[in-house]
Amino acid sequence: MPPSEPRIFHIADQERWTLAETTGGYTPPGFETDQFIHCCTLEQMSGVLFRFFKDQDSILVLELETNRLMNQLRFENLENGAELFPHLYSSLPISDVKQVFHLRRNKNMEFDLSIL
Repeated sequence: MPPSEPRIFHIADQERWTLAETTGGYTPPGFETDQFIHCCTLEQMSGVLFRFFKDQDSILVLELETNRLMNQLRFENLENGAELFPHLYSSLPISDVKQVFHLRRNKNMEFDLSIL
């Protein structure tokens, strides 16, 4: 585990997040198979957006309450790479979401991550 608590984010599925707002808990597509929620740090966000969200014009980013979730977070690489990504091994109670960011691509077709 890294020495300090980094800011942890999850790029959420809008429909599932809307449902979570009424049920109180969020699980993304694939959670039933993976058994964890894919997350990233702020430093990893650009790469994640480029690799997995390059065809989307808008995204919903959840900042997690890291201090409440540390027991369920693991930093690991499951694809034989060197970079460690945070994985949340539980569903996400909406009460453990610190902030919600709605990002849209700017005129240069980039997401402005400076608001995070």
